[in-house]
Amino acid sequence: MGIGSVRSLMAVEEDALGPVRGETAEVAPDDSLRYVSMSLRTTDDRELLVDLLSRAAGQQVGDRSVSARQFAALDRHRLLMLVPHSWHVDDDLDLASRHRAIAAAELRRRHTMRETVALLDAHGIELRVLKGLATAQLDYSQPAHRQTGDVDLLVRPEDFDGAVEALRGAGADLPRAAPGSELDKGVTLHIDRGQRVDLHWRLTQYSDQPPEVLFGRPAPLPDDSGLAMPADLRLVHAAAHLLYTPPGHRLLSGLADITAIRSRPEVDLDHARDVAIQLGMEGIVSAALRLEADLLARPTGELAAWQPPSRAERRAFVRVDRQLIAEHWLTVRSIEGRRRQARYLWHHATRPAELRGDATNYLSYLRRALPRRLGGQNLADPR
Repeated sequence: MGIGSVRSLMAVEEDALGPVRGETAEVAPDDSLRYVSMSLRTTDDRELLVDLLSRAAGQQVGDRSVSARQFAALDRHRLLMLVPHSWHVDDDLDLASRHRAIAAAELRRRHTMRETVALLDAHGIELRVLKGLATAQLDYSQPAHRQTGDVDLLVRPEDFDGAVEALRGAGADLPRAAPGSELDKGVTLHIDRGQRVDLHWRLTQYSDQPPEVLFGRPAPLPDDSGLAMPADLRLVHAAAHLLYTPPGHRLLSGLADITAIRSRPEVDLDHARDVAIQLGMEGIVSAALRLEADLLARPTGELAAWQPPSRAERRAFVRVDRQLIAEHWLTVRSIEGRRRQARYLWHHATRPAELRGDATNYLSYLRRALPRRLGGQNLADPR
């Protein structure tokens, strides 16, 4: 089978989430959830998620029941803190105990954040707190509603090596990272008590280097615990992170972040679009915003000026399964300098596990795609 044939197969799936550039279409109403979760797909699941996203935006919702299956999925997607105690949960599940365990972990994580921010500040390194630890305090009506996974920090590219050394000098452990991983977006350091710090030198592995605008208009976190980006830039990052995260690893907490941030009156979508354009990820951010709008039946008129994802972005990211070859290609395109691009390609090409992953994912895609294509079925059908 030639490349052209494979492309024709992919084109069917590409139409499931908005238009290719130059075309006009809306997100297919029944398809949006499959891009984030393959385990929450029923009408009741959709209604449950709408209620949880509404709570993330500070709205009141009525009581409902949560099944054991839904409970497990919400726990994995870091949405369980949005489930109120008044809701009925299956008798063999202890919501209150799970809430207490999550809350205790969040206290430890916030302590790690404050210590890390203070350390880097003492070394004269300017930074911004990213993702959950920022949105929890600035965008959610109740900070406890946002469960996080680690501490995400953004520093300027020229400060990145100094920040890594400062953290290692304070006892942080830098496990053996994948060769060339620092070319993606940063590294992960392990701190005492099992905490992790994701240190970024750019927002995502597919965005351009952070323009100065990312460090302008800082939003102070409560108790002087650090600085975050302004609301419109937090929205850009939340939306991009949702779809740049590989299928199977995406979390519905990212959709909750988009909803919570969009409920902020100071969000400027025009400025958010300008920044997304500067970062080279307008199409991906647009797709994620439309996905969230579809789920909540939110009008999309404010997004009319946003460009949809390109065909290459759709093949790599707007998918329900991974295609590592396309992901690597867009990563290479985002790395400045031919030497650095060659270094990235060499390190990934000489990693047998990654090559096996590329081949396995692609063959798995073809095994599903060919029978449906030959049988006249649309690839947008659920797996």
